[in-house]
Amino acid sequence: MEQIIVNAICLLVSLAAVASVIWVLATGRVGMEGLDALFLIVVALLIAAAFSWIPFQSLRQGKLKNLMKARAVKPAAVAPQAASAVTPETRERPS
Repeated sequence: MEQIIVNAICLLVSLAAVASVIWVLATGRVGMEGLDALFLIVVALLIAAAFSWIPFQSLRQGKLKNLMKARAVKPAAVAPQAASAVTPETRERPS
């Protein structure tokens, strides 16, 4: 569960950084602000690259896929055990 949260936060930060680059380019800030806008673009792309590394490695190694499989299997495995806990043999019979 923790790995899913970490990957989600990293993806959110990297997408926000890419969105800021798109915003700077779309609004024409590069022409108005010059060097400041270029530095903003470079820093935002570096942040996006740094924060997208963890989700990229998780996808490449298959960790996220395994986590999602394990999470999907757990509720299905718990339900039959709970249903089979009360059987005619384990139920108390009135005397």
